[in-house]
Amino acid sequence: MLAFIGNMSVGETLMIAVVAVLVFGGRLPEVAREAMRMFYRARRSLDEIRREANIGGGLRDVEREIRNSIEGPRRPVGPPPQTKREDDPPSRKEEEDKDREPTREADAS
Repeated sequence: MLAFIGNMSVGETLMIAVVAVLVFGGRLPEVAREAMRMFYRARRSLDEIRREANIGGGLRDVEREIRNSIEGPRRPVGPPPQTKREDDPPSRKEEEDKDREPTREADAS
C-alpha cells in the first residue's frame, strides 16, 4: 500500500517529521491517530468491496496467468526423475508385483 515509504531516505523522513511537528504542534498525536483510523476504515471498506465483488479471485487468476506467461509453468523442485536401465536390479515394488502376478501354468490349468 505505502510502497513509496521504502524508497525514502532518512533525510526525507526527518524533513517530513519536522514539517508535521511545525504544522500540527502538540496536536500531532491526535492527528496521527485520526489519520490511522481513516486509513484502516478505507482499507476495510476496500477489502469488503473486493470480497463482495470477488475481485480477489479474479486478480489472483490474472496474476497467475501473467506469471506463467513470463516465467513458464512452475516445475516441482527436486532431483529429476530417474529412468530405469536394463542392468539396474529390480526394486522392491517390482519384486512384490512380480510375486503377485499369476503364472502362465496356473492360467493353463
